Amino acid sequence: MVALVYADWKQGKTHFAFTAEPIIYFQSLDLGTEGVVDKFQPENIRLAEYSLTVQPGEGTAQEVANAAYVVWEQFKSDYYRALQADECRTVVWDTESEVWELIRLANFGELNPKTGRDRGNVWGPINAEMLGLIRAAFGTDKNFIMLEKVKDEYQNDKKTGRRERKGFSDAPYLAQLVAKAFRDGANDFKLEILDCRSNPDANGIIIPNDFNTLMEIVHG
Repeated sequence: MVALVYADWKQGKTHFAFTAEPIIYFQSLDLGTEGVVDKFQPENIRLAEYSLTVQPGEGTAQEVANAAYVVWEQFKSDYYRALQADECRTVVWDTESEVWELIRLANFGELNPKTGRDRGNVWGPINAEMLGLIRAAFGTDKNFIMLEKVKDEYQNDKKTGRRERKGFSDAPYLAQLVAKAFRDGANDFKLEILDCRSNPDANGIIIPNDFNTLMEIVHG
């Protein structure tokens, strides 16, 4: 299963990932694992955390790009190694939103570089590399879960009051399943299935925020 699960802050997306089939290889570019990972069996999780030595705004674009490139190469190496590891059953990106930011920083030294008529030539290789990373999971027997953040939605430069997913635009089109995690009440976390290729009848169903429950629905 290649899945994309998005949610706002503290709505249960990280919790969902840790309920997946172990051993879980968890690649974290986010700071939201604290307090969540402790609820699960540590022997079932292989946690890799990444951070930049030079953040945007702390150096020149080239200095940021150099620092990000080192992290990006390590991230990719760990990812491909996880897909080949015999013990691994699930690979998680926490979050895909930040993976998409990291590849842009590694190439540009900034998130939204100004480009001219050659924009397609500039972005083409980056888009292709992201697509290649996601597609690599399809050639394995692993579950691959992309967690994704959300951001304010704008229309005509004004906030609509709604929230939309924040990440690589093609990610949901590649995923076999897209779902939204949310909190229903103080401690009742749910998952809304938005798009399920293998079982379209499941679209719109709300279930407990649990990987095994999801798989039962997905496989009918």
